[in-house]
Amino acid sequence: IHLFISVNDNDKPYYDNAKNKLEKYLKCFSLEIYKIPEWLKNIHCCNYEGNKQKYPNKYKKGIYNCLSMYYNDNKAFNMSLSYAKKNNIKYDYFLKFRADLYDVNIEQLINYMNIKNNILNVVKPKCFYKMSGIHKVMCISDCFAWGNINIMKTYFNTYNFILEKVKEFKGKYWIWYEECITDSIYENKIKFTYIRLLYKILQKSKQPGNTDFMAYSLK
Repeated sequence: IHLFISVNDNDKPYYDNAKNKLEKYLKCFSLEIYKIPEWLKNIHCCNYEGNKQKYPNKYKKGIYNCLSMYYNDNKAFNMSLSYAKKNNIKYDYFLKFRADLYDVNIEQLINYMNIKNNILNVVKPKCFYKMSGIHKVMCISDCFAWGNINIMKTYFNTYNFILEKVKEFKGKYWIWYEECITDSIYENKIKFTYIRLLYKILQKSKQPGNTDFMAYSLK
């Protein structure tokens, strides 16, 4: 497994400790504060600049966290592509998972990953509900999914997909976690399957910042 980490935060002793503990797997680590593009703040329907419709602060914070997450997904993926090219590596799978997942049934996960397919494998979300975005369908997980390079290029391009949709809908595209990835997968006609996999989400994490991990399975 090769691990690539991209984090939205300032540097802290926490990260030195994390990098030491993950040294066996860690190949690239990026740490920077994410900033929403100014043009998006100016045209989005959320009241960033005081001249648009007013939405609750919770939604504005959610937009920031959502964009940060997808930005870091995309950045970590590009880091992995650069690393693979430099080291002449071909990865079997590209895997995205949230940093606060634990007690994952590893044996079950390995069994699933041994099944070679050309589709997006999505772990069925614990909160499984119908979307209110472009596509009114059941949600696709934004926290646990894997596939080959061609499939995951689309999955990890969700950040750019969001920016395109904000422009297309003249600021009225609803930016929210599962809605965005679900719209992206359906708009790009990516085939997928839901995977039932046991895992838990840490409720009170000491982890600072907005973090996304990506790991890769090697032959």
